[in-house]
Amino acid sequence: MKMKRLFILMGSIILIAPPLFAGGQAESGRGSALEDIGSGQLISFGAIDAEAYLTEFAFDKKPSRGEPLGIWVELESTLVLNGGETLALRIALRTAGAERFERAPGSYVLFFQEPGVLRDSTFQESIGRLIEEEPSITFFVYDPHEKSLVEAGSAAAFHSAARRLRAGRKRFDNQRLLHELLATVSRDLGGERRHVAWVTDENIVETPRDARMFSFSVNLLGGSGISFSYIGYGEVPSWEILNTSLGVNNGNSYFAGDPDEVVEKIRTDIGYFATPAVEDVEVSLVWSRHVSLPATFYPPRLYRSVSGFRPKFHNSRPASSHFRGGMNYDETARFIHYVDVPPLLRLLELKEDNPVDRSGRYQVGTVFVRYALAITGEVRYVEEPVTLNYTGSLAAARGSGNDFVFADAVIQNTPLVLKEVAAMVNTNQNYLTSMELLQCQRRLLESIRETRKDAAVDEDIEMLDDTYNLLLEQARTLNLIMTP
Repeated sequence: MKMKRLFILMGSIILIAPPLFAGGQAESGRGSALEDIGSGQLISFGAIDAEAYLTEFAFDKKPSRGEPLGIWVELESTLVLNGGETLALRIALRTAGAERFERAPGSYVLFFQEPGVLRDSTFQESIGRLIEEEPSITFFVYDPHEKSLVEAGSAAAFHSAARRLRAGRKRFDNQRLLHELLATVSRDLGGERRHVAWVTDENIVETPRDARMFSFSVNLLGGSGISFSYIGYGEVPSWEILNTSLGVNNGNSYFAGDPDEVVEKIRTDIGYFATPAVEDVEVSLVWSRHVSLPATFYPPRLYRSVSGFRPKFHNSRPASSHFRGGMNYDETARFIHYVDVPPLLRLLELKEDNPVDRSGRYQVGTVFVRYALAITGEVRYVEEPVTLNYTGSLAAARGSGNDFVFADAVIQNTPLVLKEVAAMVNTNQNYLTSMELLQCQRRLLESIRETRKDAAVDEDIEMLDDTYNLLLEQARTLNLIMTP
């Protein structure tokens, strides 16, 4: 029996494993939320995926030359006051550009749930050109009425398939469609890489039963070596539900505002499939037994001005691990954790078990990252300690702050605040606390504008303002606030 080879290189362990697939693009729903709030609606449950929200904001770090994945583990501050404090921890991952990875053949299946979109000649011609640009990929179009794959390996073949499909009627039975699509694309694989892109104007996870069927189908596809993308352009789905299922199975999700943007999303998705990057990304955290993890994302020092605020959405993020699934080339993923660092005196009282060294250095925990290269199958492990130092100087503690980690922690809370506000208003008409929370979050975003010169921050401030004005008008209509 041939033994697996084990290497230790620059602190990383590399194992040889079977070839895998790529994916990982997750639509956050931020764009549609901006539109909804701008038109006078509070966001609905699941309309924003807070886990994917930070990907909408610029990240200026890149992996070292030659490295497939850059990993950064940073605390909000490297110095903490002797009395202890709650600090944010950011774990950031970024893959290298497409040039770092190898291209790979495979088959790509397009399913247009609304056949009417194929009656647009400009749209049809654009898809035909995309197919011609990728000769290494075999293209098919799924026929939901014949339950078959129609060859579309050239622009001419795609136009022929489009003429056939656009005459059909749209099917709305999403659960049956998923079942039939699963059965069709799983046949005659022969070890080939295969990807399915479902292009739709429907919310295919509208009901709990729909969501269960979607998760079940995507899991089965993943088990067969088939990856999946959802490309939406009409009704907004629950991005949290979609991304949870797609993420662990190396899938992608997108949302487009019009047919032209649909073409660009398909182009991006084809590119990711043709050049797979890294797979099975797993982040594990081992915390010191002396620290504790807060139950919410709202540190008191930042949100103490909001009277009577009782968060509904607690920190449900796993304290010990994240299974990220795949990551496409030039993609980022960022995870924010909060940790309660204990007072120095409490650690010194431990005497023989004192974890603080003579210089005041304390290891809060360790982060382990495991990932695989999609083509070669190499599995790599990276270990990063999380350390800080105690100090009695307030100026020194504040001077050691990492403004970028703090900024990301603030940005991460915007979708959570919007969800909290919608829940408070819809449940018990708690307008006052909701408006105070919006103002508090706005002040925090204002405070990071210099650090994060990003138009998206300005858009979020405007979104909070629109939500505040919407609540103010509703409260006046309900006579909860006296009109001057």
